[in-house]
Amino acid sequence: MLEKAGEGDIIRATLLWVGPFIDDSSRIRMKRFFDATEKGAEVRYLISADIFQVEQNSEIQQGLQSLLGMEQVFRDLRTRGKKFDARFYLGPKTYNQVSINNESMALIIAENPITATWITRGFNPDLIDNAVETFDKEWEKAKSSLDLTPDDFKAFGVRPEGLFRKVLSGEEGQ
Repeated sequence: MLEKAGEGDIIRATLLWVGPFIDDSSRIRMKRFFDATEKGAEVRYLISADIFQVEQNSEIQQGLQSLLGMEQVFRDLRTRGKKFDARFYLGPKTYNQVSINNESMALIIAENPITATWITRGFNPDLIDNAVETFDKEWEKAKSSLDLTPDDFKAFGVRPEGLFRKVLSGEEGQ
């Protein structure tokens, strides 16, 4: 799906369950979103604030560091005017999905093992419309990772000395 995205397309992606998606292949998956942005698609990545609670999980530590290391690529895209944003939210966990426009989506239905189903507008337009509408509602309330303040970090439960705080506040490497 991401390979077909281009100018004018909107890709909506959610990260609601962290464990199965934070591993050694996280960078490869994230690069596909960056590539779609380079081709002109707008990428909206909505992340549950629950991600901040997994920082201490040693099983995903390496994948997490690798993924957070891509924050600079994200910042570079934005500097060049590309439409990529990652936002954090405290709302309910609803549809864990990746969709392109309101035409099709991969709906993740189980975490372990990861199980997903492909849904097209022709098959179930109501489900796609509901998923997109729900996403857009949470998106408007969410906070961009580039705009997080100390109060936001506190509200999201981010540890002051943690990796998330360092990377997202631009302190990493200082």
